[in-house]
Amino acid sequence: MPKDSGKRRERPEEDLALLESIKEANPAAGLKFLEYLVLQRRNSSPHLHTLLAHALIDELSEALSQESVSKLWRAKAASYASSRSDTSFLSYFSSTTPDSPHKRTRLKTILFLAGSTLYDPAAIRPLFEDQKLLRMELAIIDGKLGNHRTALSTLVHDLHDATSAELYCTLGGDLVPLKIAQSLSENNAGLELWASALFGIPLKGSTLRPVVPTRQKSSVDEGTKTELLKILLEVYLSDGEASTQRAAHLINSQAMNLDVLDVIPLVPPNWPLHLMSSFLARTFRRTLHARHEGKIVKNISAGQNLEVKDRTWLILREEGMIVEEAAEDDDPGTEPASFDEKHELLEKVALHLINIPTLPEHDGVHGEKPAGGVDMQPRIQ
Repeated sequence: MPKDSGKRRERPEEDLALLESIKEANPAAGLKFLEYLVLQRRNSSPHLHTLLAHALIDELSEALSQESVSKLWRAKAASYASSRSDTSFLSYFSSTTPDSPHKRTRLKTILFLAGSTLYDPAAIRPLFEDQKLLRMELAIIDGKLGNHRTALSTLVHDLHDATSAELYCTLGGDLVPLKIAQSLSENNAGLELWASALFGIPLKGSTLRPVVPTRQKSSVDEGTKTELLKILLEVYLSDGEASTQRAAHLINSQAMNLDVLDVIPLVPPNWPLHLMSSFLARTFRRTLHARHEGKIVKNISAGQNLEVKDRTWLILREEGMIVEEAAEDDDPGTEPASFDEKHELLEKVALHLINIPTLPEHDGVHGEKPAGGVDMQPRIQ
């Protein structure tokens, strides 16, 4: 296969036309050319990446159609679920499965699905719905789609892979970190180019152009990590007594990323206190530390303010005070307008008295005149 010098520009139309011609003549050669375009040419066409994902999954389906392969992979999944190992399922599968083309095909597929960000995961996911043995690949696709609860449920309930579930939260939705990808490429022949193109791992003695990985390298947001850990805790607790120890381990090990106000409502009331003793102690210690630190900062700020006042007091005293005088009228010949307040007040009182209704004329309450013969009707002079 010719080596890419890195000087040729991408021509998607020409590459697709040539790919179709090769596939019509020889499907196996077409797949090799597609791998060459994506891995060595570093073609960034989403269509080509989606085509390669389809081709890899078709190879996996063909491998699983063989009874010996499906039986072996089913036994590996059952053995891992019963072992309660602290290693991830991917590392366990890679280290315990004998080398074969089917094993390399699955590892290539996992590396590509986890490392590439250019294929369409929504178009790929329906291909895994009927594949019960490819739960690792399905969790990767759900992570790409942002279905975090579904991905974590698959890892915990189907694969029984708590290590990968916690790693998923730490990486913000990824399942294959750089370290595992490098380990897979070193221990399995034929995966070096895949790890280099998708994860940026340098090839030893390679003359290829500098690696431009399609995988995102941005740091994980703390808010995203906290939200994923909370979802994982809910998934653990939904499994009942089976995942109690895992849930307690997650709470105690991730005390820095979990809020006590979020954890307490999720924990069953019948949990013994010793399962959360480490989490509570670290949380209270951190809260007390933050409170004391706040007091120290407040006192330091008060001291700095006092120091500034002390330095500026003499300067302000020497500057003295500025007395502002009232502005004079623009036209000194004009007198200010005046009005007679008493006159207006009398007018208001007179208007009020006029509006008072006239009392009816009668002789007192019982037909008698009021005492002293005083007329109660107001009169206006």
